Amino acid sequence: MANVREVYRKLLRTVDKNITQVTGNTLWRDFVKKEFRKSQEVAAVPHLLNQAEEYVYLVESVHENKELLTSYNITTDKDSQQREQVKKTARVVGLEVPDRDGLADTDFPPKSAQSDEVQKVSEQTG
Repeated sequence: MANVREVYRKLLRTVDKNITQVTGNTLWRDFVKKEFRKSQEVAAVPHLLNQAEEYVYLVESVHENKELLTSYNITTDKDSQQREQVKKTARVVGLEVPDRDGLADTDFPPKSAQSDEVQKVSEQTG
């Protein structure tokens, strides 16, 4: 089993790389420091070191898994995957798909345009 200093440094590096730099929040780093500096029972130290090593392995594995999924363009969200495929297909034929986020809360055509058209038709027929 690795010594305390080695595990501590490895855990801090992992937290800094995957949490602190990403979020800009030092809460996890401070928590790790505080927990390692607490006076623990001698019998519990090997168990806690083992937990720390497993946590480092878990965080690094999850980070690596996300990077691989991103690099192979694999997502679990089928809707976004379909949207990307439509965008790529549209680009091939020289079109551009509008951003759907801006239209999510509005109708197309807008209701005011619909009411104007209804008025024009009713004026022409009436």
